[in-house]
Amino acid sequence: MIGNLQVICAFAALNVVLLHSLFTANSYELPTRLFAALNKSEWGNSGVDLFFVISGFVMIYTQWQKPKSANEFFKNRVIRIVPLYWALTLLFATIFIVMPAAFRDTSITITHYVSSLLFVSNIVADKNPLLFMGWTLEYEMLFYAIFSVGILFPSKSAKFLFPVVFLVLLPLVTRIDFIVLESIFGMCAAVIFLKVPQIKFALPVFLASVIVLGIDVFAETQLHRALKWGVPSFFVVLSACYLPQLKNRALIMLGDASYSIYLIQVFTIVIFYKLTRWVPDFVPNDLIIVACVTFTANAGIVLFYIFEMPLVKLTKNMWGPAQYKTVAAE
Repeated sequence: MIGNLQVICAFAALNVVLLHSLFTANSYELPTRLFAALNKSEWGNSGVDLFFVISGFVMIYTQWQKPKSANEFFKNRVIRIVPLYWALTLLFATIFIVMPAAFRDTSITITHYVSSLLFVSNIVADKNPLLFMGWTLEYEMLFYAIFSVGILFPSKSAKFLFPVVFLVLLPLVTRIDFIVLESIFGMCAAVIFLKVPQIKFALPVFLASVIVLGIDVFAETQLHRALKWGVPSFFVVLSACYLPQLKNRALIMLGDASYSIYLIQVFTIVIFYKLTRWVPDFVPNDLIIVACVTFTANAGIVLFYIFEMPLVKLTKNMWGPAQYKTVAAE
């Protein structure tokens, strides 16, 4: 397990939560001052790009370390991703049916619900899934499917080149976004890390890439996100692997729970801001934002330990042996 990637996963998840907290704060007419630049630049979206690069890295890294069959690899990924996502999607739909008045601009159809569960809502329903952050999981499942096909090739080079070539061509001939290239960035980072034992200047490269990753906050650019966030994410992930590995328990725990944090925000942010009606007017809006992110992070940690881990283990036992690891380790 690469501890620094766990920490980056934690940062990425909280970055996305911060962005959506800012959006929700504005909708409740509670705009912030301290985080205004982050809100305007929508920089929190870069957390998704970090996730995609890490996902590509982990697919190569784990398959290289412990090769699996195409079926086993895909089964492991399904067991890791699907149970919690389905459970929270069902919860979302149930709340909508029981308390439709709690939703301001939401409607649910059978087609939308089923396509959300099957990770094809953007293709079938031409909209994001019920859990809006699930659009990223639809890309993840696409990555896993393509990578699984690549595993079927006999040579190691073909196993790598097939998903790379496929993902490069895919956005050229379909409506798939060029964000899929970020998975390739991660795959390339993994190959470099596995083949090159050490590199010089890892710390300066890491610091410089973090600065470039955040430059959009201060100087808005019109580049596609695969360039403005994906490329620096590649250098962040690669250089982090060569740095001394962090072992802080709190940060590692946040990384372990990053998937739960990422999904639970659909519920926690809205619930939190509905409760702000009882917050005194003298409380700064920036403090409310921080409290919202903290609330979501803690809810995600609780969800991870009391629900996600047991659910994954249950699914693993029902479906047969499949090795369970945390999100940053796979």
